[in-house]
Amino acid sequence: MKRISAFGLDIDVHARRKGEQPLSLDDIRALNDETVLYMRSLDESELKSRVSEVTAFSLSNISSVNAILERHGIVIIPDFIDEDSINNVSSAMANLQSMVDKFAQSSEKFQEGENYLLQKGACKVSGYGNLSGYGKTVIQIRDGQDSGMVDVFNIDHLFKEFKEIIRPAYENSAISDILGATSHQLQAKNLNLYVNSGITKTRGFHVDAYRKKLKSFIYLTDVLNLEDGPYTYVRGSHVDSAYRRINKTLSRHLPNRTETPIVPLDSIIPAIARKGTLVISDQGGSHRGFPQKQGHTRMVSVMNYS
Repeated sequence: MKRISAFGLDIDVHARRKGEQPLSLDDIRALNDETVLYMRSLDESELKSRVSEVTAFSLSNISSVNAILERHGIVIIPDFIDEDSINNVSSAMANLQSMVDKFAQSSEKFQEGENYLLQKGACKVSGYGNLSGYGKTVIQIRDGQDSGMVDVFNIDHLFKEFKEIIRPAYENSAISDILGATSHQLQAKNLNLYVNSGITKTRGFHVDAYRKKLKSFIYLTDVLNLEDGPYTYVRGSHVDSAYRRINKTLSRHLPNRTETPIVPLDSIIPAIARKGTLVISDQGGSHRGFPQKQGHTRMVSVMNYS
């Protein structure tokens, strides 16, 4: 494959002739920008319709929930945690945001206390295994792609509210049954947190790996529109298709081999939902965080299973 046309762009995978430019990350960003513009052109009723396609209103019917997850790669369950429970962790969320804001404005590269490590980029600890196994809560402000986004590893080590309220929700037997029905028996491991505050540029569509990898998310803040930066998924992208094969070929010629910029536009689903909503997602499908507008904040807890 030498040349691919998509979204009006003509892309060379290989530079064969003198003066031709090879595929670059700028090309990938251009494609992802086109999908953002497309999504912003849709009206509210269309966005709600897309969300409804992958919504289950209860975990009680496990076979129905699992059918949605198997078919689409994502299932959304509103009101999984009640509002009072979310309000009971709001103080911890505010304390975390205060820690992050103060550290971000400092000149320090990292700051370490008895129960936590704050760092900018991966200046002290890097790699998911090291971050998740550090023994303290690690709060990392990203650089590079998703610059400014905050990852919090093992949030429940620092704040007991997350240990007592949020972690037990992920250990719900119904979630275990759903995950067990789609894969080998999985157990909840690391409870992490994503914090996006006015992140206007985010990494485009990608996969974590080209294999099944289930995660579950709970929205801790309302994500009511695209400006809030919803988790966004391409339904059906977790299984083999022409789109998946094209993306794998493209990504072989990039530094990061998990980029998936070629997606069917009518299959993009932004998980617009209120706080307390549970999202279960196969990270082997194409997904991204939608870019926010200034002044908007999103907090999402995420559980990794193994």
